[in-house]
Amino acid sequence: MNNKNTLIQVAALILALYIIKKLFDFFKTPQTTTTGGQTQEEIQVNAANLTYDDTVYQTQADNIEAAVWGGLLSLTEDDAAIFDALNKMQNIDDVKRLIQVYGIRGEGLVLQEYYNLPQTITMYLDNDYKDQINAIYLQRGINFTW
Repeated sequence: MNNKNTLIQVAALILALYIIKKLFDFFKTPQTTTTGGQTQEEIQVNAANLTYDDTVYQTQADNIEAAVWGGLLSLTEDDAAIFDALNKMQNIDDVKRLIQVYGIRGEGLVLQEYYNLPQTITMYLDNDYKDQINAIYLQRGINFTW
């Protein structure tokens, strides 16, 4: 019986911390620099070359964020989901637009870390997936590597 009560108390504490964090996130100003101090540089995109409308880039950026930072109890990244989002990019302007839309994002229950998309991919996507997506980009004529 003691173990059950302890588990309930731990779960309640985790839930309370998560709710408090989300409340702080709601009221804070958007992050403009990464944990390493980089700002989101101005990226020039040729809108005429974009394959999708902005809702697709937003969805893919959100998918990458969810795959990297996961949910409340997620301990690992979903490399396949990150790969799938990156694989949707058909040209260099698609990649640049995804980087723009992703902006600077971060997570952390206690310590907050903020990264732009290239930093996020470099740090969290497995090298085998990076090699695969870089090879696909090369075949598509996209002069960009993660």
